Amino acid sequence: MNNRPIKENHKTNTGGIIREVVFGANDGMVSTLALVAGLTGAALSNWIIVLAGLTEVLTGAISMAVGTYISTKSQREYYNKELNKENYEIKNMPKKEIEEVREIYRKKGFKGKDLDLIVKTITASKKRWLDEMMVNELGLVKSSYEKPINAGLWIGISFIIAGMIPVIPYLLNLEQNIALIYAGVFTIIALFVVGAVKGNLSARIWWKSGIEMVIIGGITAAIGYLIGNAFSISNLI
Repeated sequence: MNNRPIKENHKTNTGGIIREVVFGANDGMVSTLALVAGLTGAALSNWIIVLAGLTEVLTGAISMAVGTYISTKSQREYYNKELNKENYEIKNMPKKEIEEVREIYRKKGFKGKDLDLIVKTITASKKRWLDEMMVNELGLVKSSYEKPINAGLWIGISFIIAGMIPVIPYLLNLEQNIALIYAGVFTIIALFVVGAVKGNLSARIWWKSGIEMVIIGGITAAIGYLIGNAFSISNLI
């Protein structure tokens, strides 16, 4: 009988990458579909719609990539600042930090010799002690913060790839309403897939999450089309 422990291969950065891909793809599809739908409703020419769609995809991707890079970098900087602060306090105020560890585990229900043993074990290793303060006192886990450049690239690339889906039918020089139908169908399918992946990551029912994403995207596109139609050239003349 094999009694060897089963290894669970959890890659700490995989969830973050998938999260960025899902968010980038969702925003890319929804915003671009809403734009091309609005411009179709406004009865503008195909080349204007394509140009506007490509502009939206590129500028949107750059904006999201830069925004994600800055926000992720800020999170990591905040973590490092708190890490240095805790490290200083452990070195210069050990009694106070020991009492904080004791209080953390007292609140978890430990007492007497068990509590003393836990505190002694944790504070015997500086690294373990520091990790304990970061996680249980401040709620900060280093592995949850991605590399800023990676996060920005993943969200930007996924925005571009997904954002091109509503634009492709217009590149085929189809009649505008037909192109919009194809754009809508392709985007709905892609949105459902993205929503299902998102639901699976968040432990939700995958098909419900997929439908929710489709509904949100559909409503956004419909609003864009109606606004564009209301301000179309033919209606303004």
